[in-house]
Amino acid sequence: MFNRHDMVFLSPSGRRLAVENVQKHLCSLAETQLSRMIPLIEGHNKRGLPGVVRRRDETVCPENIPIGFSSPFRIDGVRVRVASEVPVNQVVEVYTPYEIYDKACKPGLNTHVTEILQQLPVPPAGAEIGLFGAMAFEVMSGLNCFDTSSDVDLILKGFTLGQLEFFLKSVQVLATKISHAFDIEVWLGNGRGVKLQELFLDTKSCLVKGNESVELITRSQLYDMLAVLVKG
Repeated sequence: MFNRHDMVFLSPSGRRLAVENVQKHLCSLAETQLSRMIPLIEGHNKRGLPGVVRRRDETVCPENIPIGFSSPFRIDGVRVRVASEVPVNQVVEVYTPYEIYDKACKPGLNTHVTEILQQLPVPPAGAEIGLFGAMAFEVMSGLNCFDTSSDVDLILKGFTLGQLEFFLKSVQVLATKISHAFDIEVWLGNGRGVKLQELFLDTKSCLVKGNESVELITRSQLYDMLAVLVKG
């Protein structure tokens, strides 16, 4: 099963299908912008660009997985991205956000991405940090995608509520130091996630994003889910 934020590499035929299906999902991307993306999707670094698994919508064929492709390009400050879909059998490699984080933290990488990640709090025993967004795309593609306007996108798994609060306070300090905002999700299982900051707002419910839908869950239900996930 594929979850949101997983990164996938495609077979050569899968990359061609991905380019064909971009047209199906194309909204306002200009032809000149699309022409910059296609060569990257088809053949960057001989493997093509990694695709990011995104939330399924009604336009995606049941036998396909919905993916998106990012780029190092910005138009009027907005990152150029395209949506597509491919048959599952065209996926040749899959990396979870946690595997990407581990890859980004390996000694010897020596990038600005690694330098920032090394300043994060060490996850407690049994917990994991995952990486997605611009940082993950840079690590997996080798392209310079994490820039001064980029957020640090993380997903946390296996943290208790107290540990999550400590992590949030720590990165709020770090954000000021490195001049990058943090966008952090908390893993709720089965592809679902909630924004870390929402957990500590004074509201009765929180917005939970899943592989196929978005829903509101009461705060008490959310806390119960977190407790079960940490124990399990």
